[in-house]
Amino acid sequence: MMALRVISNAADAASVWDKRYSAQHVASPFCDFEFIESLAELFGWQTSTVVVGDVLTARVIVRSRGPLKDIVVPPFSPYSAILLDPKATVTERDAAVALLNKSVEALPYSRLFSLDPEYFGSDSSLDGFTVQKRFTYALRNAPLEEAIAEWSSSSRRTFRKHSKEYEFLDDSVDVEQIAAMTAEGYKQSGRKMALNPFILSAFAESLIKRGLAAAVGLRNRENGRLEAGMVLLLNSATAWCWLTGSVRGPSMTVLTAHAQQFLHAKNVRRMDLMGSNTPNIAEFKRRFGGDLISYCHLSRRSVMSAALEGLRGRPDAGRSPEIAAGR
Repeated sequence: MMALRVISNAADAASVWDKRYSAQHVASPFCDFEFIESLAELFGWQTSTVVVGDVLTARVIVRSRGPLKDIVVPPFSPYSAILLDPKATVTERDAAVALLNKSVEALPYSRLFSLDPEYFGSDSSLDGFTVQKRFTYALRNAPLEEAIAEWSSSSRRTFRKHSKEYEFLDDSVDVEQIAAMTAEGYKQSGRKMALNPFILSAFAESLIKRGLAAAVGLRNRENGRLEAGMVLLLNSATAWCWLTGSVRGPSMTVLTAHAQQFLHAKNVRRMDLMGSNTPNIAEFKRRFGGDLISYCHLSRRSVMSAALEGLRGRPDAGRSPEIAAGR
């Protein structure tokens, strides 16, 4: 039987977490201790660390809404912060997630766990939880012509027609402007970005300084305006399109090819487009010819949370982080 331990002391939690994080073969930036702590702090939420034997360590984020508390996956993070022993079997991993849930089982919380497909199958389940499949596309990074060879013919035409109109920027990109364009994209789709662009850009800049992120963009050669930008979170294997914003037009298509080439030069083999769960966004991303990857959300709403959401007309406890982030 795997032992279950909840660590409340922040210094002890950081020590345990950093030791297990460094033991990962390729650790996700979404599991970086400071990333999790800073993101929770920006929303005014609490964190705790749960250790399940030698198999699993998790950073649980708790959102308070009046008297109610929910276990959540925050906006701007696609997966729950879970570290696993690379040698653990699938059975051990699933059993560890069940024990992770037991750490909050006595509390009337609504819970959402989003399981990283790098470690969990999309058919994972948990007794009493609703399972929902989610999707994302991952592109293979390559030099320009090799990258766009895998795109749809219409996207290739767009790139070739408009690529000379732009200058690719891989340094000195205005991150605050990227955040502002990202917020405008939310607005155009009838949503509001979960954080103020200025605050989000400051957070992004801190990640760039720590080497967890990079910013790239496209500048219009005629008017000198930044027309598309990305903040990419990355490790040695994968880059995630964490913030993406553009003006209307072909600039994001052109930037995607340049980002693939930029990452290829850094020996980062793939680029995750961070969610493909709304029809128009899914269709746009499908045209880049990547691999469709499925993963799962495990969610459970408490009676009190469901009642509160019904009164507010906001059934959002099990809402996906991608939808919360406009993806």
